[in-house]
Formats: sequence, structure tokens, C-alpha cells
Amino acid sequence: MKGEDIIMHVDMNSYFATVEQQANPLLRGKPVGVCAYLSPKGCIIAASQEAKKFGVRTGMRVSEAKKICPQIILLANDPDKYRFISRQIFSVLKKISDDVEVYSIDEAFIDLTGLAKDFNVAQAIAKKIKQTIRDEIGSYLTCSIGISHTRWLAKFASEENKPDGLTIITQQDLANIFKDRPLQHAWGIGRALECRLQLLGIENLYQLQHSSPSFLQTNLGWYGYYLWCHLNGIEVEGVDAQRNQLPKSIGHSYCLPKITNDKDYLVRIMSKLTWQAASRMRSLNLQTGKISCGYHNVAGQTLFRSWKLPRYLYDSVDIIKQALLLFTQPIISKINFLAVSLNDLVFRSGQLSFFTDEIKKSNLNKAIDTVNNKFGKFTLLPGSLINFREFPPDRIGFRKNIRYES
Repeated sequence: MKGEDIIMHVDMNSYFATVEQQANPLLRGKPVGVCAYLSPKGCIIAASQEAKKFGVRTGMRVSEAKKICPQIILLANDPDKYRFISRQIFSVLKKISDDVEVYSIDEAFIDLTGLAKDFNVAQAIAKKIKQTIRDEIGSYLTCSIGISHTRWLAKFASEENKPDGLTIITQQDLANIFKDRPLQHAWGIGRALECRLQLLGIENLYQLQHSSPSFLQTNLGWYGYYLWCHLNGIEVEGVDAQRNQLPKSIGHSYCLPKITNDKDYLVRIMSKLTWQAASRMRSLNLQTGKISCGYHNVAGQTLFRSWKLPRYLYDSVDIIKQALLLFTQPIISKINFLAVSLNDLVFRSGQLSFFTDEIKKSNLNKAIDTVNNKFGKFTLLPGSLINFREFPPDRIGFRKNIRYES
């Protein structure tokens, strides 16, 4: 690790909820929950700082949030609003440095190496970013900023003092910072990996930091070695401003208000989810070579399948046909959640096959997208969906699945 490397992580606080409070001053200082949809079985996708104090958290059902915080103000999510504000925030960051990696809609990494000679200068830059966001974008918007020698440590630092924190982790801090820290406090360690580490006799981050890297690699593969590097201040990835030029996936999911095993209903919902995902994919001039889709049911079971497509596809109807292969088996338990994801994304080359009707499909999809972008995403639909009135709302991702334009 080079001692002069300085990486910053900027993470907006309670982002969707705070944007709503910025837009409507009457919501400020009050518990606010932004929902995927507002029915009791809908889920909270963002909670304001005031709501979090009552225990409201992301992923909680609307009915549960109302139970623990009766005064909570629930709002339907407004993705276009959040994307608009994100573009403004990232524009501020890109004025600081060209080396900005947009990690999600509400967070980014900045490589300050060469721009900041030490952590004092980096701290001054961080304070300037906070003030600029307040002055130029919204006085109610806050962010937590972490600064360190590596990308991973910078993100770990930004989690330390929320909201509106500014934390620096130096090489010297590594001796004590992980003492008595639970494993899941680390970026990249979830419940499943925590269980695997515990089976290896590793109970906390301090023990993980002081484990043998070869032992971790033998038992967990290369990711085990990478974890050891992360906790010992060794850079693995670095900031890459081009990393998100091509999204890893584009998908759509829906918590069903009607919990059912009615195959006709489920097919139509999956068709609409896929229709929306395919439209967003084409807006980025992409096509897909792999599809993943699945569901959760009331029995607590999860079925997700992924398969490679016969060729790269961009036509909505062709992609819907592939997604509906999920329902070739009988559905026993009632389903409460559906999701589809388009993967293995590549830019369309423009070269059309001589042996297919791709020219006609290309022109048709272009015309459909033009109409739907102007008059509403479901203005033109396949005939089987015309009289199906349920509209899965627009969803917005938190992790690497959307490309942002400066």
C-alpha cells in the first residue's frame, strides 16, 4: 500500500426520504417512510432519520412501520426526483476530481491521490463537498464521508459516524479499530459468510484481521484473501471511474399486493416487470445474454433461476418469452414476491442478422419506446396485457445497476 494514496467515500444519508424532506419543508423533522407502494404489505425502501429513531428500517413492511411509529408519513417513491438530485450531487464531486466512481444512486468514491497531499487537505475537501451540497442542491441534504488509504476502508469509515459524519482512518488506526467489532460491520460480510467464518473459529473483525491469509484463501477462496487485504489496509480494487459504464444488471421486482398461486395473474405481472426492465435496457443501448428470475412464497421458500439466452436479445416480447419459462413447473404455495433481472449486458453493435426479422423488431421497439417515453411506459403493451390494470411501480436500485450521465 502506498502511504500517499487517499480515497474518499461519500454516502448520502437516508437519501430518498431526505430528498422528499428537502422538496417539502412540511416534512422536515418528521418521521418519513418512502415506500415501493403504499398498501399494508408494501415495504419501506428508505426511512428518514426521525423514523429510524423509532426503529423503522429499510425492508420493513408498511403495516409494521405504522405499528411501531403511528405518526409516520408514508410516501410513494419518486425515482425521477432521486435520479435528478443524484446527477447534481455527482456533478459536484466531478468538479473536485475526474476520478469519481459512482457506486450507487446515493454514494460514490473519489480518488484524491495527487490532489490532496495529506489527510488534512482531504478533510478540507470533504467539508467543502458537504457545504457545496447544502448551498447549491439542498440545505436539508447531508452526507457521511469516509477517508482512508483504500477504497474499502474509506467506505468502512463513512459508516462510522452517521448521519453527517466525517471520519478518517489512517494506517495507524488499523491496530485498534476492529477490536470487538461484529463480523457483519464489515462491507461484504452478510449472514451466510458470517456463519462460515464462525465455523472457522473467527468471531469478530479483529480475529479476521489477524488470521492467516493463506488459511482464509484455502477455506474461502480468493474472497477470503481479499477480506484479509481489506482489513489490513491493502488495496484490492482501487477507484475506477469507468467501472459503472456498463451496468452489471437491469431488473425489476414487485412485492405482490395479491398473494396468490394464480398462474395467469403471475404471468401477467412477470410480463410487465420484464417489459419495464427491457425498456430501461434499450434506453442504454444494451442487449442481454442472460436472464434471472424467481419468486418468494408464503412458505418462506425462494426459487430463482438463471439461464443463458439462445442469443443476445433486446426485443421485449422475446425477453418476456424467456422470463415466462420460470412458470413451466406447477406453482403450489402462494407467491408474494416476483423479480426479474437482465444480465450479461453488452452494447448493441447495430449489426443485424440476415436470417431473422430483427430489422422489423428493431424498428418496432424503437417506435414503442418513443411512444411510451412520451405518453407513459404502459401506453403501448402486448395484447395480453391491455386489460390488466395492475402496474408494478418504477423501482430504483441502490447498487451497481444504473448508469448515470454527468
